[in-house]
Amino acid sequence: MESPETLSERDTDQGLLTRVKLALTVTIVCLTVAAGRWGAWPFVSWPMYRGAQPEPVAALDRMVLRAEARSGYVREFGCRELLPTGVDATVTKLVRFALDPEPSLLRRQSRRALVAIVARSLSDEDLVAVDIYTHTWDVDRESRVPPDPDRPDRRRRELRMNPAELLGAATP
Repeated sequence: MESPETLSERDTDQGLLTRVKLALTVTIVCLTVAAGRWGAWPFVSWPMYRGAQPEPVAALDRMVLRAEARSGYVREFGCRELLPTGVDATVTKLVRFALDPEPSLLRRQSRRALVAIVARSLSDEDLVAVDIYTHTWDVDRESRVPPDPDRPDRRRRELRMNPAELLGAATP
């Protein structure tokens, strides 16, 4: 014969199992009934549970700074090449502020900072111009070959900056 403690433990486990079965049954019935109605059940309206995939990207863009020296030397810098890792997002922000269509002190200071960073990277050269370009690569999802990072499909000059104007007498 079993002890009274064992009987009460079994009843507790049996009752817990019955409640779990009931909760699962109610959940499955609710999911089945509400599956076609987006507003009826919160889980099916959340993007992570909806099963929707993000839209494929048609093109990739990258901002590039192009420096021209008086000697004819030309060099292109990606935004991540100009400052050490950890602060490389600063150059991206400066480029965004420099391309602002509205004249402002922030736009002028951003342009001046970009020219100063590029000038410091080319310490031996006398800068004539610093351009900001957008390089664009078309994405072909069917292609097995990745786009060549050195050959963009399109290049568009966004801005041309004159270092002599922005930095004053520091660059003749």
